[in-house]
Amino acid sequence: MPALAEVLASAFTGYAWTDWTVPGRHRQERLRELQALYLTEALTHGEVWTTSDRDAVAALVPGEMPPPAPSVVDRIRRLHGAGTPRALRHEARARSLRPAHDRVLATVAVHPRVQRSGKGSAVLQAGLDELDKARLSCLLETSAESNLEFYRAFGFRTVAELEYESSAPRVWIMLRRSGGASRVG
Repeated sequence: MPALAEVLASAFTGYAWTDWTVPGRHRQERLRELQALYLTEALTHGEVWTTSDRDAVAALVPGEMPPPAPSVVDRIRRLHGAGTPRALRHEARARSLRPAHDRVLATVAVHPRVQRSGKGSAVLQAGLDELDKARLSCLLETSAESNLEFYRAFGFRTVAELEYESSAPRVWIMLRRSGGASRVG
């Protein structure tokens, strides 16, 4: 878990959504702990895919996942700090825009030192292959316009966009129906 949390924390440093929802001091340490909490929830309720060297990770969770224990929710809120109200506003707004879906791509990341190596595609494709076998749809959200083409290559299509105040990143909600296009394999 520590290695995967480090991959996620490193990959999401400087990511617009992370900067907006995890502002302030000691961000890297808080981000690492947040990612470990999120991955633990993903392992409990969904699936986590990684490479043998732990340089890439993808987590797929049920579309309707039970809430974490109150103590975990409290810790997540404390780690987000001043970003908590932003994350909660987003969740309330995005919920009404999300179409029906079976799974959520909660995260996919590659350690910055090996990005563009194909490892992210490999872990994502492994998870999507399992969803295709079960004929399940998958939803994701991204706040990086540069990610849109990457996800489109896997069969995801933009279904909604959210814009907030000027300091907030735009968020794209994307959906992939069962059997969407495959980039790898």
